Amino acid sequence: MKSQPVSSSKLIWGQPAGYLGLAAWVGIVTFGLAVGGGGSSSPGQVVCQSSSLPYPVNVVLIIGDDQGWGDFGFMGHPTIRTPNLDRLAAQSLVFT
Repeated sequence: MKSQPVSSSKLIWGQPAGYLGLAAWVGIVTFGLAVGGGGSSSPGQVVCQSSSLPYPVNVVLIIGDDQGWGDFGFMGHPTIRTPNLDRLAAQSLVFT
C-alpha cells in the first residue's frame, strides 16, 4: 500500500500536525517558564527578598519511558521501592 503525501499546511516543524516530539514539548515548556517566570506576580511585586542565595539552585527533570506518576515509592506505590528517589524527593519540591 502506497502512503499518501502530507500537505505542507498540515506540517509543524516538518512533522505531521498533532505530533511533537518530547524534546520539542520540553523546550516549549522550559522557554515559557523562563520567559513567563512560571508563576503569577504583579508588576512591582517583590518575589524574592535576596538577590543571592546561599546555595546554588538545582533543577532535576526525570523523564522515563512507560512510567506513570504513581510508579515511585515517594508517590505511594505499594510495591515499587525507589529509595534513592524517595530520599531526593524528601529533600525537594515535587511537581505532580
